Amino acid sequence: MKEIFLTAEEIAQKKERLDKLIKELLPKVRDDLRVARAQGDLSENGEYDEAKNEFKKLDAERQALEEELKVAKLIDINKIDTTVVGDQCVVKFKDLKSGLEYEFKIVAGSAAKYADKKISNESPIGAALLGHKVDDVVEVRAPAGTYQYKILNISK
Repeated sequence: MKEIFLTAEEIAQKKERLDKLIKELLPKVRDDLRVARAQGDLSENGEYDEAKNEFKKLDAERQALEEELKVAKLIDINKIDTTVVGDQCVVKFKDLKSGLEYEFKIVAGSAAKYADKKISNESPIGAALLGHKVDDVVEVRAPAGTYQYKILNISK
């Protein structure tokens, strides 16, 4: 995994989530698995299957967080260069075909939440915007087609 740039707040949030997974959520699911196993025949035990699937999901999240924290580099929000699009920048851009304007923060993959206006630096749009300046027109190839966006503003 390549290095990712995170703010102190994002690192703290990831550490908090990891701590909760390790100390609360995974132990609870392990207990649920023990109880479900004790009920006998596992081939027809829906509670066991559900607990096993939940454990796999939470353990995968734990592993991903541990990997991210290993490669995370602290970024000082005050030192972000807003002359070009980079990690942790807020970018306002316009779809040249529809005329719609969008504003998103460029973040490391796992911190991306479309509803919070955060897109991954590895997404088609995020990756295409990286390194460009205000007034640049960027072509984005996505599964739904090719789009052209004009960068209107870059901020912190």
